[in-house]
Parts: sequence; C-alpha cells; structure tokens
Amino acid sequence: MKKLIFYILSCLILLSMTYSTKRQEVQRIYKNSILLAQDMLENSKDQTNVLLSRYQIKRFNRKMTKQQLIIDILDLPSSYKKKKLKRFIKNDIEYIKLAGRYNKYNHLIPLEKRDLEFKRNMNVEGLKKKNHVQYGVITKNCSLRLAPSYEYRMAKENDFHFDILQVQFLQRGDAVVVMHRSYDKKWYFAQTQYSRGWIEQQNIRILDKKTVEKYLSGKKLIVTGKKVKVYYKPGSHGYYYLYMGKAIPFAKEDKHYYHILLPLSHDQFETNYIPVKEDTSRKYLPFTRKNLVIQAVKMLGERYGWGGENGDTDCSSFFTRFFKSFGVDLPKGSMYQIKGLKRVRYREKNKLDAINKLTPFQSFLYKPGHIMLYIGTYNEVPLVLHNVWKYRLPDDTKIIIGSVVITDLSLGNDSSDGSFFQQITRIGRLY
Repeated sequence: MKKLIFYILSCLILLSMTYSTKRQEVQRIYKNSILLAQDMLENSKDQTNVLLSRYQIKRFNRKMTKQQLIIDILDLPSSYKKKKLKRFIKNDIEYIKLAGRYNKYNHLIPLEKRDLEFKRNMNVEGLKKKNHVQYGVITKNCSLRLAPSYEYRMAKENDFHFDILQVQFLQRGDAVVVMHRSYDKKWYFAQTQYSRGWIEQQNIRILDKKTVEKYLSGKKLIVTGKKVKVYYKPGSHGYYYLYMGKAIPFAKEDKHYYHILLPLSHDQFETNYIPVKEDTSRKYLPFTRKNLVIQAVKMLGERYGWGGENGDTDCSSFFTRFFKSFGVDLPKGSMYQIKGLKRVRYREKNKLDAINKLTPFQSFLYKPGHIMLYIGTYNEVPLVLHNVWKYRLPDDTKIIIGSVVITDLSLGNDSSDGSFFQQITRIGRLY
C-alpha cells in the first residue's frame, strides 16, 4: 500500500513539474513575441515606402486566379456534367475514408464504415446529366464542410482540435456558387473563392448571377482590425463579427455608422451597421512595412482554429486574412500557398544564407503541414510570424501554443521532430 501511495505521489509530482514546464515555455514564447513586436513597431514607424504597388498586387492576384488557387466564382461554368460533380464528391468520400479514422468519442471507425453516415446524403444518385448552378450569398457566419454533416472526424486518436470535415469559415456576405443539393435537402454543395464543400441551406440566400455580380462590384469597406462588430440595427444589442481582410459592400456613411449591404433580391437590400469607430478602411491598406507590422501586432495571440473553426484561423487562413487587408489574395491551405509563390532555390547546406537574404514580410517558409512568414532578423537570428499549434522540447514533451506568435526557427530543436529550421522544405516569395 505504501509503495502504491508513493508511486501515485511520484506521478502527481511529475505531472505537476511537466505542466509547470509547459506553462513556463508558453509564457516565454508569448513574452518574447510581445517584446519583439514592440521593437518592430518602434523601428518601423517611419517606414512608409510602398513595397508592393496596387499594380503588382493585382498582377499577383491574377496569377493566383490563373493557377486556379483562387476561384473567381463569376467565371465558373453555368452548368456541370454529372461525371465532374461525381468525381468531386467521390474524391471527398475517399479522403474521409482515408483520414476520418476516429469519431468524436475517440473510437476507431472501421474502414468500411467511415463514409456510411455521409455517402447517401451526398446524393450522387440525384445528379443529373447536366447540373445548372445557382448563385448565392452567405447570410450567417458558418462553416463549409467536407460532408453534409456536423459530425466530427479525426485522423489521429485524441486529435480533438482537428476535425478533418471542417474546410473553411464563411462570413456573412461571402458569395458562392451552388452546384448540387443533399438528399435531405438541408445542404448545398458549393464553390467559394477558396474551397469547395457543403453549406447548410439555411445559411445561403439564392440570387441570380447579375444581382451577385452587382453586389460584388459595389464600393467596399475593408475590415482592418482583427474583427469588428456589425449590428443588425443602430443601437441594438444584436451583432455578429466580420474579420480582418473582409471587403463588404456599403451604401453610405453617417456620423456614427457605415451602412453595409446584404442583397435580399435583385433590387432590395438588407442594411447592417458598423460603427465608424471600428477598425476599418475605405481602401485596402498600402503595402508598407509600417502597416505590415501594425497588422501583424493586431493578430498576435489570435487563437488557432483548424479550418477556421469558430471564426479562428489556422496557419494558412491566418495569412489569407492578414494579406487580404492589403488586397493580396492568398489561397487556402499551406501547401497551396507555397505552391502559388515564386520559388526560392537553395541547397540544404546553404538554407540559412538563403533565409537571411529574403525580403521581410514578403517571403514564406514551408515545412510539411505548416507555413511561416519571414519578418526579418533580431541579433542576426531569423524571425517568423505564424499561427502555430505545437512543437516538441528535447525530451519530446509536446508544447501547445495554439496562437499567432513571433518566434525564431529553433522551436523543436533536439526533439525527435527536429527544429522548425531543419524541417523547412521550401521557400517562396510574393515577388
């Protein structure tokens, strides 16, 4: 009995020490991020030269569209053949079977049963030879899902923060193209600017193409804060959030509010209200080092949310929002982001030299599954801005950061994973 008590006490002490170590490590990273951010703010306050012109940004955006990393929904075909939509859906089913190994109860799902809950409702049998598309606008912040369901699927045991069915976070006012409908008629299979997946029917207002085109071509208000409150009525308590980089059509501005629009039909609009004191801009921000640093500092501490779950960001959607406040279109997904950038060639032994020659805030470092923005050096040590989930200590203790931070590339040093620097496999730049 005494041995058992001693063993339990030893385990509790070890757990307490481990927890204390983890907490101290995370606090160290947060503290360093704040100190580095303060230093960057001070050093960049006079750096107002435009680093990328509007012409260069538009040219970059055209390249993203040409490579189909960003989708112009107004240029999509008016209909899809059954064969193509069937292929889209079957590819998703195969991915769910491959990656959706565990359910929300942490139970391993047999391979032959992983798609059973979703397959029928995906309604492949309901596809026609020729499927005409519909246009719509999102009426409520919501999720784009890989299947017409809010069921949870994980690739690994205990991976509760990574639902592989979560594709993208959609904001009120986003435009979509609807290609198909679920068997239960509660979900639409739709294409967004960044991704394809299932959206609850109640969150989409179907409109004609001309109405959506007119809506998107109107003058815009740009969200430049981490997020802003949008009120349904002036002075009311009811509101929702729009997030950094969101460009929302608006009608006018008065002393207290911007009057933003959401189409009800071809000639009717619902008006919502953003207080003028909120962090917004009538134009995309000039691409200057000062503005880049300011926007980065606003996002420090932003929580990690896989696939934009709950309005948070993961490593790639963080950069999509961040750069959208400058009018730069980056695709969704770290692999697609690095693919769309101009590749920087280097030999492995010269990797550090290649990084030190990069242009800050325009260069990205990629390791499988994660992307980072190079922002310069501090005491000759390269620094990156990123929304990072975890890394490991030399004894392989897992440290969960789960937010946007500024770090060097030594995270994970001497662990079984290796350092972030060692794991970098590709470098890219905007220009």
